[in-house]
Amino acid sequence: MRPLKLMHFQEVSPLSKRVLLFLGICLPFEPLNALESSFLESHTKNWSRLLNKAPLVSSPTEKASCGGNQSNRSPAGEPSLQTCTDDPIAVGNIQGRTSYVKVSESERLPYCIATAQTKRTPENKYRYYQATGWGLFYVYNEFDPTASNSRSNETHTYFIYPIRNSVQFGEKRLKLPSGHLIHFNEEGDVSQIEGCDYALDTQITNPSNRSRSSIPGGLQIEQCENSIVIDSGSQIGNLSFRRLSQNSTVRDATGKTCQVLNSKLFRAIPLIDSDTGRVIQAVDEVVPNYQSSSELVEILSQNCPELDLSPLR
Repeated sequence: MRPLKLMHFQEVSPLSKRVLLFLGICLPFEPLNALESSFLESHTKNWSRLLNKAPLVSSPTEKASCGGNQSNRSPAGEPSLQTCTDDPIAVGNIQGRTSYVKVSESERLPYCIATAQTKRTPENKYRYYQATGWGLFYVYNEFDPTASNSRSNETHTYFIYPIRNSVQFGEKRLKLPSGHLIHFNEEGDVSQIEGCDYALDTQITNPSNRSRSSIPGGLQIEQCENSIVIDSGSQIGNLSFRRLSQNSTVRDATGKTCQVLNSKLFRAIPLIDSDTGRVIQAVDEVVPNYQSSSELVEILSQNCPELDLSPLR
């Protein structure tokens, strides 16, 4: 796997290297075990700040898979998976691109986003699946393309930990940072998720017209092998984990579940005027309360003592 290149920077600081390791991005350096600093901002208006002290891998000494045959190995006869480069890449129905995180006034760092989109229906409806390098995975459904507001779409959001590799993709395949490989069919929809139990509804429907037997957001991921799944549910017009008064469902690899209040997993960041310091908006972004895998274990241990959290340790 070819390592990512940094644009516009002559040197990568030790902190930057640590941040990149957490994001699952591969650079030609030996990953460090301890992260003692933090970075701010991210790829969408809904996920712009994430504090980090230790990589969300299964142990402080485990390294994310970066390069060689370990992280991009494919079955015989199939092309190898690839990660993002400086230029956008399209492989079949999957597009990968490098975006940037601003960590200081003079420095930005790259990370990978991969998006797999279904074919549009005659009514111009479509669905896409998006994976980012820190475990966020969501399913976006556009069920009313004629609408001019956010009420025309529904998104189902997941966080799958630990992070084992960078986001990778190939022809009809998308590898999540947790290591689970998603296969897509000719229509661009999911045909298999290796290592995960799931249910799929290929119909893209307005939730108000949906039968009780339908699957909210089109994809329901249950347990995944050797991983913890945080299922924040589906929501119209926004990402569901932003509603701090609602619950997320946490699933361990055995299928046991636990309801956790979103305000215990996430927290609100206000929008502040950089010149005056005045709070313009009480809730601008919603970010994780946990800054490392050990802190996530602490939160889940307090709220879900019945779950097997060994994949995070």
